[in-house]
Amino acid sequence: MIQRAKTYTELLKMPEWFRRRAEIIELANRKCHDCGACQIGCESCDFHDMPLVALEVHHKYYVRGRKPWEYPDEALESLCHECHEQRTLLDDVLRIAIGILEKPHQEWLLAQVKNLLSEQAARHPGYKFPYKDLPSELADYCRRCEFG
Repeated sequence: MIQRAKTYTELLKMPEWFRRRAEIIELANRKCHDCGACQIGCESCDFHDMPLVALEVHHKYYVRGRKPWEYPDEALESLCHECHEQRTLLDDVLRIAIGILEKPHQEWLLAQVKNLLSEQAARHPGYKFPYKDLPSELADYCRRCEFG
């Protein structure tokens, strides 16, 4: 019998994802990366004036065919639900904009992204664009664009 591939939602219910998710939240000291809110049940939190929230783990990017738990630490971050929703909306808006922009505007946007990544690399000397984590065709394209 041929076994069908699991949906992304099904993969997020697997024990491998629950373990990976817990690791990322622990690495973030049980806090939201964007707003600093603490995880419900956090007893060691120094910011008890911050709200206590349930934390989620955000994928900064996706690689086709990769399971949710198969990403390096740098590709995942701990976010509260509200910040995760905002980040996901931004991802969606950018994806839609890229899809509807005409070629010259896509090239302009690509140049802006390149500049922003260069500025980020200058502010954070240890920053490296995740070439090694990308499929070779995508990594080659990003190298041609000189993304850090």
